[in-house]
Amino acid sequence: MSISQWRRRRLWRGALLGLLLAAASAEAADINEGRRLYEEQCTQCHGPDGRGELPGMPNFQQGDALMQPDAALFAVISQGQGGMPAFEGMLNEREILDVIAFLRTFMGFY
Repeated sequence: MSISQWRRRRLWRGALLGLLLAAASAEAADINEGRRLYEEQCTQCHGPDGRGELPGMPNFQQGDALMQPDAALFAVISQGQGGMPAFEGMLNEREILDVIAFLRTFMGFY
């Protein structure tokens, strides 16, 4: 198995786990805890208002990066993407779902 196949499998596994978790507990996501975690872990790169502090960072206010299912966002946050580190092991599944719930507030989804 090539490295790219291994990475794709790992991303899909993370996406599936995220989908299952989101389906089971989407209503229980804690936006306030997500805000706290975002401020603690994400603002250095993504900015306090989600507009992106570094070149190439998505602008959550425009919503392009948020126009995907929770499972896809879960996979990116847990496994990392581009210059973004993997938060698997730093944040548990519940915390990642809380961050996703908070991210959705940038576009008025909550």
